[in-house]
Amino acid sequence: MPRSKALMKKRAGNGAAPKKIVIKPFSKPPALPENYYEKTSRELLDGTLNIIFNPSAQQLSLQNSYQQVVNLVSHKFGPRLYGDLIKTFQKACEVYVLPRAETSQLLSYIQTQYQRYVDYLLLCKHVFLPLDRTHALTVEGEIVKRAAGENASSNGGQLNHHHHHPTNASATMGLWQVGLEQFRMRLQQFQLDDQIYQRWWEDLQLDWDGNLGLEQQTLLQRTLYMWQDLAMLADILPKRLEPDLIQFFQAKAEEMKSDSYSANAAIAYCHSKWMHVAYTWSRFLPKSTCVTLLENNLFRPHLNDEWLLKPSNFDPLVEETKSAVAASPTAIQQLWMLCGRLPGGYKIIAGAVSKYAKTRGLAMMKSIGDSKVGKQKIAELLQLQSELSTLISSLPHGAEHCSLKHVWEDVVNPPEDNDTNVVAEALAKYVDVHMKDAKKQQPDSNWASKIISGVFCYLQAKDIFEAFYKKDLAKRLLWNRIVSMDVERNFVSLLKAECGAGYTAKMEGMFQDMDWSRETMTRYKQSTFSDGPTDQLDMDIQVLTTGYWPVYPQYPNLILPQNLKDKQEHFLDYYRTKYQGRRMTWQYFLGHVSVQFRPKDNGPKYSLLVSLCQALVLVQFNNGNDMKLPQLMAAIGLEDRQELERILQSLSMGKEGTRVLQKRDSDASEKKKKRMSVHDDDTFRINTGFKSNQRRIRITNILMKETKEEREKTVEGVSRDRLYLIDAVLVRIMKARKTILHQHLIPQVLEQVKVPAQPTDVKKRIESLIEREYMERDPKDRNRYNYLA
Repeated sequence: MPRSKALMKKRAGNGAAPKKIVIKPFSKPPALPENYYEKTSRELLDGTLNIIFNPSAQQLSLQNSYQQVVNLVSHKFGPRLYGDLIKTFQKACEVYVLPRAETSQLLSYIQTQYQRYVDYLLLCKHVFLPLDRTHALTVEGEIVKRAAGENASSNGGQLNHHHHHPTNASATMGLWQVGLEQFRMRLQQFQLDDQIYQRWWEDLQLDWDGNLGLEQQTLLQRTLYMWQDLAMLADILPKRLEPDLIQFFQAKAEEMKSDSYSANAAIAYCHSKWMHVAYTWSRFLPKSTCVTLLENNLFRPHLNDEWLLKPSNFDPLVEETKSAVAASPTAIQQLWMLCGRLPGGYKIIAGAVSKYAKTRGLAMMKSIGDSKVGKQKIAELLQLQSELSTLISSLPHGAEHCSLKHVWEDVVNPPEDNDTNVVAEALAKYVDVHMKDAKKQQPDSNWASKIISGVFCYLQAKDIFEAFYKKDLAKRLLWNRIVSMDVERNFVSLLKAECGAGYTAKMEGMFQDMDWSRETMTRYKQSTFSDGPTDQLDMDIQVLTTGYWPVYPQYPNLILPQNLKDKQEHFLDYYRTKYQGRRMTWQYFLGHVSVQFRPKDNGPKYSLLVSLCQALVLVQFNNGNDMKLPQLMAAIGLEDRQELERILQSLSMGKEGTRVLQKRDSDASEKKKKRMSVHDDDTFRINTGFKSNQRRIRITNILMKETKEEREKTVEGVSRDRLYLIDAVLVRIMKARKTILHQHLIPQVLEQVKVPAQPTDVKKRIESLIEREYMERDPKDRNRYNYLA
């Protein structure tokens, strides 16, 4: 039948079902070749051994081997193959890896053999990967027993009784773990594990002293990694290594306590060993273990309070920082890092720094009573503060742990009130020296802020400082000793920021008077009054407000030259026309004059800067006559003999180059030494042999130098003001409270009084106020005070 007709017939029968295709099974199931497992497994096991341990033998194909393992596992030979593979691991360890107990170059030998065995395990892991993935899920107790029976019937040679018989636990381990276990058991059979540790520990001690090279350090690291792979580190670390490290570190700590180690050497030793342990040993040892043991057993027994607080140990560390090279860490920085590793270590160093600062600071304040020494001691204290500030800033987070505020408070305010006053006076004189020295006022020195923040802010006797500083400021302003008015104003502004506007009100008033005086003189010279007395005398007048300036001696009977009196009266007439109702008193003590002086007719001319009283004395010698002290007193109208005696001493017995007068003692002789005091019979004349390299000479009056009596008078005045301040605080509190207990009143007064005061001072002022009937004791309670309105 043609093909087309057959298709038509098939399409015509649309309702007929399609025929099914049936696949019939084999009449006889396929079977594995005879001895398939024995032949295939032996080829696999021996072939993997030959690749690593016998490269000259015929090599198997890794790809075919992997497929053979897949076939064996798929045909349920996995448990049997697993047991045979374990026996092969044992054979590799006994025959190829560790056939004997080799002890020479033990660490190097073990690492070489262990690396070969690891290479073999890696090869087996890749080849037998299908078995490794499935055996733990298919191995049952029956096959384990069978594998154990086969192991028992096999004969491995001399050490057969040491063969490992797999247990159910070992049978379920992966091939990698089982292989490592065979190596570990082989080490234990020869007791090489103990020998390896002893050799490793000896080399580790050699590395502590730096006697081990990089290759040996790497060997230590690889050995420890081997222990970790073999699961031996968990036993070695706590049971053997940690006790040995503790004993070793403690022995080194005992060596450091010997006299051969200085403080610097001990710290350098500890720092170097910490760096070595933290960055070398921690590459193969657990850092938390080795570093913690080092800190607790080497640092802690040595770097403690007892050791650090010894001045002989800690002071050299601070002194070393002054000459230390910036690139290398100093001993104190190394110590800071080490103690920071210990609990409370920063607190220990902070205490040592505080003790050092307090000891040095109080030693400086002991001899501060002398004015010359006092200024030097203030400079030394500021230098000490700068050094310690630099030291603390060089320590990481040093400012957070080392606060010296309480130290400087104790240093600047010694226990005795008199010492506190002396410190305040010395600080004022130190500032005065800086204000008069242009070289010390460098723009970048920031010395004013250092004085305020370093000493003044801790000073309790700020009122004493104010009194002395105000007197020195007045001298600089009135005697034209100002170097920079901007510096003067800046310092006063710093005082104002620290203590408030009331503290600097009089100082700012002095600046206002000086500015106003310059403006007044400018207006005076520009006015019609400038057509007054016409001569070569040029007079500059300063108008001062009485309350701002210190009180100076008055010389109302002083006899002035006529031209000076004319100038004075002329200015008074101008001032009265401008400002009516103001009373003006001339302060001759503050006047200073420029006098032209020529010792010889044909000699050089000098310009002498002297006080007004000195100028009046010099004018008396214009006629060339000799004069005595009583004659000079009558001629110039000065009634204060001591003042005139000091004037004559400054003009005739000053330093070389200022002796414009000659003094001849009334009891003079060749054998007698020239007397420094002035008697009534001593004669004075012009020093015709006067010579000086300078043409403008300042002759300082001895009176300008503050005497001890004047300093005591200043302190007494401040102490008297303190009493008034305590009285004011007491009255203010009583007026607000009306009634208060004694034990509540005293603390409130001491808190509100901003000057040094003791409870005994407050009690005395309470008694004074009771006598003056500002307050009274309660009749029913003697400890209570009532305010009397």
